[in-house]
Amino acid sequence: MRVLFVLPDFNYLDFISDYSGFNHIGLAYLSACLKQENHDTKLLHLTKELPADELISLIKEINPDLICYTAFSNQFHYIKKVAPLIKKELNILTVCGGIHATVHPEDTINIDGIDMVCIGEGEKAIVELANKLEKKRDISKIKSLWVKKNNKIIKNEVNNLNQDLDSLPSPDMDLFDFRNLSGTKLGKLNVIATRGCPYQCGYCANHQLQRIYKNKGKYVRFRSVDKVIHEIKDIKEKYPGMNHLEFLDDCFCLNKTWIKDFIQKYKKEKINLPMIVNTRVDLLDDELLKELKSAGMRELCLGVETGNEEIREKILNKHISNAQIIKTFKLCKKYGFENRCYVMVGIPFENMGNALETVKLCSKIQPTYLHVSIFQPYPNTALYDLCLKNGFINKDINFQTYFDGVTVLNQNSITKGETVFAFTYFRIFVRLYERFRNKQIRRLLDKIFLNKKLHKPLMKLYPLAYALVFPMQAPYRLILKTSPKTARFLKKRLIMPLRRLKG
Repeated sequence: MRVLFVLPDFNYLDFISDYSGFNHIGLAYLSACLKQENHDTKLLHLTKELPADELISLIKEINPDLICYTAFSNQFHYIKKVAPLIKKELNILTVCGGIHATVHPEDTINIDGIDMVCIGEGEKAIVELANKLEKKRDISKIKSLWVKKNNKIIKNEVNNLNQDLDSLPSPDMDLFDFRNLSGTKLGKLNVIATRGCPYQCGYCANHQLQRIYKNKGKYVRFRSVDKVIHEIKDIKEKYPGMNHLEFLDDCFCLNKTWIKDFIQKYKKEKINLPMIVNTRVDLLDDELLKELKSAGMRELCLGVETGNEEIREKILNKHISNAQIIKTFKLCKKYGFENRCYVMVGIPFENMGNALETVKLCSKIQPTYLHVSIFQPYPNTALYDLCLKNGFINKDINFQTYFDGVTVLNQNSITKGETVFAFTYFRIFVRLYERFRNKQIRRLLDKIFLNKKLHKPLMKLYPLAYALVFPMQAPYRLILKTSPKTARFLKKRLIMPLRRLKG
């Protein structure tokens, strides 16, 4: 059976003119499982919005028996637009999966052109679906699928969670044009060691996934260290030129016993690739950081979210103090780690004073890389429900990416204009607070940040202000326009040294 994956993977940042996408580990696992059962798989990796007629022509050339759509919430509008047109023109059976479909199945199954929705982890369901379609058997009772049949929707229960992740084949990286992906151009190799996150942050879908999988098995699961090491070695050998490794796990340092075993074997196998991981500040301590550094861990990605402890705890449901954040970032500096700090502005009930607290906290911890985003209430998260309840959004909103510079919230505590100003000027003010320790200058900076009348003229001056405060950042924007080999060379020899310069 020919199975076609359709993946909208758009990047709206105008300086990445030749964005070529990233590898989607979930699809790579689905493809590997299907190939293991002798099915053929193809991918239409859409890195720009194609007109429907062009997309239909591409699908005709492949001539699939089954189309599998997936998309994040911010790009799901494209699926809603093209799926009915594809169904009308080609009448091919379709299934839609991924995180949006999982947490918003009612919205997804009611789209014309979507025949089925896959809820949650889909390896078992997609293989059973392909096998039964090939044998012309009934597909209406496959677990984890919602199926349209005779003008009704059959809502099957979800499968039990796979407790043995090692039983899955290695992800099929050949599904992608791997050598030309944006991450690959910079030498990045992605891998995942765990599934699930035990925390219930209000802006994240994990609490919804935990609810879906209640009594369906242990939610947080680990692949064996040996399996992960073997996969890294295989991909490194297959794609020479990879110069660093990024773990896509929601939270990497959950199990210290697993981490210590991994570190020991990683060093023993002499893989020698610097690593990047996502984790939490309250999971890191002096001993663990020392061990991670010994294995070649280079960068830690840490969610700070806000500088206001009350908002972080009561609104975001993230129980981490500013003192913990400051201590962990100091420890990271002690052992020479780079750190990537994630913060948001425009959080429900936040005001500009709270946003300024976040600026000041970032100026104190001085992260290597600062990622600022505008809060987005993704569907069926706790904060999505909170925003609906308080009238900050309506059900028909178009979801944005975190980094689009657009807020969909209408709230009294912080206006849309203030939110966009805080987002736009955030890094500039962080740098100014880092540079100027004089109390009078800092009070002046406070007044400028909080003065709504100054925001509009300052927005017009932003390109000049950015160039003055960050004169050496512009070269990085040229990186992704080069060949993979040139991109890796420039990043290592030019961009990384420039980024480390202060002042």
